[in-house]
Amino acid sequence: MGNIRVLSYNVHGSVGLDRRRLPARQLAILRRADADCIALQEFVNLPDGEGGQLLDHWGESLGMTSRFAPAFVRGGQTFGNAILSRFPIGHCAEHDISVPRGRRRVALEVALAVDHVMLNVITVHCAVHPAARTMQRELVTAAAAKACGDVHILLGDFNEWYVWNGTFQALRADFGVGPTLPTFPALAPALALDRIWVRPRERLLATQVDSRAPAPYASDHLPVIATVEV
Repeated sequence: MGNIRVLSYNVHGSVGLDRRRLPARQLAILRRADADCIALQEFVNLPDGEGGQLLDHWGESLGMTSRFAPAFVRGGQTFGNAILSRFPIGHCAEHDISVPRGRRRVALEVALAVDHVMLNVITVHCAVHPAARTMQRELVTAAAAKACGDVHILLGDFNEWYVWNGTFQALRADFGVGPTLPTFPALAPALALDRIWVRPRERLLATQVDSRAPAPYASDHLPVIATVEV
């Protein structure tokens, strides 16, 4: 295998801009993307209506295995990060990147065996408050620095948009400069909150944002997709 497709998507609890919770709408977007590895933020693992959980249903529908890391509770529902993969998931870890007096935040890390290449994937959802993100910066970069693998992918909703902020400066030093593609708000994207970083940098071949219907109203974020050489 030469290249794989990796997707990051803040699904907003499967609630769209029309305030309707329609997981099937987002599943259609994921199916269309045909990604090999999917990272989801603000995922709520709801009952699927058939006695199972939503993540299991999505995994079965896409032919992927999955992992879920719960983070914070809002409105009586548990939000967290999830990863779906067409490749076997080996090592799996949850890194607590919470800060004092803030919502619990976790970085979900998995190791994927892609032929003879070990792929390390970490997905994050950083805090909205700038001071909290500053504290999370060291936690996220430390987790990425300690990760083992041949190719490293750090992706998710960083809630940062200024290209000169400390978080992106630290990540650029480790992962190199990557594309800046607006993903938020979904209807008229102006801020590049969602990023995919790859190390070694030359393995990141292309990045794009899926703005085709129904993505502009299925969540408040658009999904970002990268082609990675493995």
